[in-house]
Amino acid sequence: GDAAHAPPQPVMRLWLESYRPRTFKDTCAHGHICNRLQRLVESGNVPNMLFCGMPGSGKRTRVMCMLQQLFGDGVWKRRSESRTFKYGANGALELNVVSSNHHMEICPADAGVHDRDVVQEAIKDMAQNRALDVHEVNKFKVIVLLEVERLSKDAQHGLRRTMEKYSQYCRLFLVCEVPARIIEPLCSRCLLCRIPAPSKEDIRGVLSRIAHHESVPEAVLDSIVDGCDNSMRTAIMMMQCADVTDPVVLQDWRCFIDSISEGILQNQTPAQLLKTR
Repeated sequence: GDAAHAPPQPVMRLWLESYRPRTFKDTCAHGHICNRLQRLVESGNVPNMLFCGMPGSGKRTRVMCMLQQLFGDGVWKRRSESRTFKYGANGALELNVVSSNHHMEICPADAGVHDRDVVQEAIKDMAQNRALDVHEVNKFKVIVLLEVERLSKDAQHGLRRTMEKYSQYCRLFLVCEVPARIIEPLCSRCLLCRIPAPSKEDIRGVLSRIAHHESVPEAVLDSIVDGCDNSMRTAIMMMQCADVTDPVVLQDWRCFIDSISEGILQNQTPAQLLKTR
């Protein structure tokens, strides 16, 4: 029928990925942090790293820029796959993994009580499958562990010992929001990179450039900047939603909190009720 010959529907392009900076020079916020990271790579002595900051502050963007600086454009040839990790005698579970020939991104906390087994197997596998190219400048690969603060204490202690064992062949880039939830022995073995939330001026600048390329009216930018809670990721996603659904739609949780606030303001407080009796 007609459906069999219908043209394929275009896949929606996420602006969040399309406009993600690929080099430190492309970043718009916290230039002093990017300069320090770039000098660190140029020094040839890259340690294990701990990137911390609020959601949407640019942690993963800085990680990818650092990987680009270390390995070149090959880090952007990423593949997403489901990988099986073993635990115990016969146990196994599947987790989503994003990887290139030079690095791997994984959220081991998704494994629940088996997070320690996932961490150890991932690092061991990455170290054993290291590149054998004699012309390779960096003889190590990088494992990016996301949401590290969600790892159990047992997994964090296991991670500390494993990262020491394979330090010659692997570097770990840990990403978290709250470093206080990470054990001190693990933090002390990493170079801390704290990334503050971007300013409203930084967010406005990025949105303005995207709006120019995507033909989005500048009139919507003010409401997005005010409603994104200083999250660059949220701001870009809100602007793409505004391009499809007009007017700007706030996040569900923000609308819920606003409705609660309005209800509190409209109703009398217990103190006012006592005065009227």
